[in-house]
Amino acid sequence: MKIWKEDMLGVLATAEEVRKENGRDNVFINNENSLQFLIKIISTNPEGFPNIKFVSCFTNRWDEEFGFHDEAFEDRETRIENLKSFLDDYLLIFNVEEKQTPKHDRVYNAKNVRLVRKNDSYNNEMRFHPIPMFNKEISGVENFEDFLKKIKNREFVGKLPNIMHEQDETPEFILWEKDMGTPDKVLGYFLDHEYAHGGFKFTEIENLSTTQFEKEWLDDVITNNDNIAFLSLDIFHKIEENLESNKTDFKIEKEFAVEEDNGHVDYREKELEFLEEWNKKIKESGLSYSFKDLINFHTSMKSSTLVILSGTSGVGKTKLVDTYQRALGLDNEQFKFISVSPSWTEDSDLIGYADTLNMIYRPSDSGLIETLIAAENSDEVYIICFDEMNLAKVEHYFSQFLSKLELESTKRYIQLYVSELENRLYNTAKYPPRIQIKDNVHFVGTVNVDESTHHFSNKVLDRANVLELDVLDFKFLDKNSIKKSSNLRTYKYYEDYKEFVNKEEGVELSAEIKELLWKIQNVLVVANKNIGFGPRVVKQIDAYMKNLPQTKYLSEAEALDLQIQQRILTKLRGSEDEIEEITGKYNISTKDISNGELAKVFDDYFKLSDFQHCRETIKSKAKELSIHGYAF
Repeated sequence: MKIWKEDMLGVLATAEEVRKENGRDNVFINNENSLQFLIKIISTNPEGFPNIKFVSCFTNRWDEEFGFHDEAFEDRETRIENLKSFLDDYLLIFNVEEKQTPKHDRVYNAKNVRLVRKNDSYNNEMRFHPIPMFNKEISGVENFEDFLKKIKNREFVGKLPNIMHEQDETPEFILWEKDMGTPDKVLGYFLDHEYAHGGFKFTEIENLSTTQFEKEWLDDVITNNDNIAFLSLDIFHKIEENLESNKTDFKIEKEFAVEEDNGHVDYREKELEFLEEWNKKIKESGLSYSFKDLINFHTSMKSSTLVILSGTSGVGKTKLVDTYQRALGLDNEQFKFISVSPSWTEDSDLIGYADTLNMIYRPSDSGLIETLIAAENSDEVYIICFDEMNLAKVEHYFSQFLSKLELESTKRYIQLYVSELENRLYNTAKYPPRIQIKDNVHFVGTVNVDESTHHFSNKVLDRANVLELDVLDFKFLDKNSIKKSSNLRTYKYYEDYKEFVNKEEGVELSAEIKELLWKIQNVLVVANKNIGFGPRVVKQIDAYMKNLPQTKYLSEAEALDLQIQQRILTKLRGSEDEIEEITGKYNISTKDISNGELAKVFDDYFKLSDFQHCRETIKSKAKELSIHGYAF
């Protein structure tokens, strides 16, 4: 069962409309001898709402709610005509509930129904769009001027629970009411928003302007007597025209603006600039990624020594890394691309070996050692990318790195050969026995998960941020956005990179987050102590959260959700007997899962996040269990 809490507007569907659609009657008496009718939806549907025209409505309690008397002893035609006559004067505001019948059909019923009288100007061709309506009670300010200040400062301006507020449902403009239910001012344009415990916060604003709400427009406005005005499309377009012609020069501060003293560089602004440059390079390369994915990857790179990009073949994982290093402005020596071979079985395949027969150190053909030596003698950023990292077993060829990467940079050394050979090999001046891996070196791997690759061991997963890239809808692919990349580097962002990184020591996670992580740990280790996690992972999550750029694209709540998915749930694998209690049981018929232990923990901490990414991962694991009896 699902309920859309957004208020929608409708009217009794005509007999002709219903008959043409499905051959049924618009009003009828159901099996419980109660009047039932179909509402035609005449307002904009919320995001994700099914493509339906009508919803069912029952009249069981209309006597006490609306004063409509249905006499069960009267003949069928009279009862039906009485209801039609009653509804002729009204529009309906309602929520929609989706139910599944025993035959697995989906039905849609109106809930929380309210009646509003039709305006004199109403006609059956009219369509309406819901617009948020704020007042001093909702916004917590005394007047429109103070409300405008909150908008300009990008503060939360109040919660409207019954209106569309998903990411793709940003209202172009909003209303301010002076008297309850009567719009007074219009304010716009808005391009993006956030919606959280404080309600709406408008984060991207273009040409902010305001106009008076004309009294003559009120005839084409339906309000829910709360916080929503349903505007006819005709009035909606008139308001757009008025806003355009009444542009006001309101000064809007940049989202990342920071006080600058004595020419001090604002690195938060620089970081945002870099992300925009990277996004531009991605589009030039013909890729299609959400900005949220870019911020997730960038934050992972800042806070982790090893980042792994997972995803189906062909989504552009390697190109993503390439555009990242190009956006940073790295030179060829600062970026090393290494194709992993399936034949690699030990670390000498990657770093080389000491040839004691010819008394020479022979580095591998990968070029990794030359890059690490260059990085050791520099403070500039270096990125090393392992393409198809899991074609060979990572814990074999990358073993030295796995054991060293968790150490402080002052203790992080890779041994090329034993020190005793230093005075005997001919090329030790170029290749010393050990190399320091400094903080300026970042490792990233791309992986495909199929029958030709190896699964990661817990040792790898404990040390890596594993990101699974989403494929955006193909409609976002545009041949016109693909351009030949310029070789001119306008700015070397890598010179500022270390200023982007927050290296403050000590775990700053809130007590509630640490409590959540501890409960997750307890749930996991009861099933299998090998899928638990330790303080290292908690510190890594803390580092990520401290390095998250403050943008509208990725909130702290969703970032926490992603970190639990990427740092902890990657190790959730095992047989049905081991982990089904954790994931819950998957129902193949309904495609739902019963609440497992992890879902219960997430429910308890709903104030921190909705944990949507984690829930999807758990559901996927439960589905694997139901089909294969085992989940990877």
